[in-house]
Amino acid sequence: MEFILFSRNDLMKCTETFIEVFNDDPWNDEWTFTKAKNIY
Repeated sequence: MEFILFSRNDLMKCTETFIEVFNDDPWNDEWTFTKAKNIY
């Protein structure tokens, strides 16, 4: 197993994935990048 440190670019992609997943079925949330950034 290999561990690497997250970079800012990795965090941006994780945020995009989070928004895509939770704005779709079955959750249908209304996440925006700004909302995710302010909460997490």
